[in-house]
Amino acid sequence: MGHKFKPTVNQRAQVMRCVADNMRHEQIARRLGIDEETLSNEFSRELKLGLRIMRQMLLAMATRTAIKGSKRAITLLVRMLEQRPTRRRRMPRAIN
Repeated sequence: MGHKFKPTVNQRAQVMRCVADNMRHEQIARRLGIDEETLSNEFSRELKLGLRIMRQMLLAMATRTAIKGSKRAITLLVRMLEQRPTRRRRMPRAIN
């Protein structure tokens, strides 16, 4: 029997970033060097919830930084909280 694919933590994070960036499954699979069936089987949680997970992580980071007094983090946090999360919305870009 062949070697079973086992996703790494970094690959899971990469899939979530790709989902947040609106990449198609075909593009994500190609980036990881796997086929779309393996992507669907092994990364179903990240494909389904990746954008929400990334948004929550960004909210947590912005909150921690805003509490320390960062005006940029406060602005980003306000922008994120004003947006209604949708399945296909891109993540807000950093404020320069």
